[in-house]
Amino acid sequence: VEQAGQAAQTDEPGERPAGYRARAAKVGPLIGARALGGTVYDLDPGESICPYHYEWGNEEWLVVLEGKPTVRDEDDWEEELKPWDVVVFVEGPEGAHKVTNKSKEPVRVMMIWKGRTEMTWIRETTTMMMTT
Repeated sequence: VEQAGQAAQTDEPGERPAGYRARAAKVGPLIGARALGGTVYDLDPGESICPYHYEWGNEEWLVVLEGKPTVRDEDDWEEELKPWDVVVFVEGPEGAHKVTNKSKEPVRVMMIWKGRTEMTWIRETTTMMMTT
């Protein structure tokens, strides 16, 4: 996690739109993982990991490492989390989520998943599928 944290601090977000400029470091390759994936994200105040979405073929775990991110779920319910809180987002629409830093301090989280993902963005009038 220390190596991933250092990478997350230095990995720049590129040309992402405002509100989605999280810095990220993929942990799996750093530790030689073969079956699980994990990414450490650093979120400045006002930034989100990605738009509201859910996955097919995969569930994700969110582990809060530092700060107080806000998670939104499939019922538009929001909750501020604290370090070492863990949340699972199950496969499909019932696992829809968005992770945002609504606090005034930096946030660091880790997303953990297994397998291939088909991601569906579901916000307002735009729907997009992405396979990773």
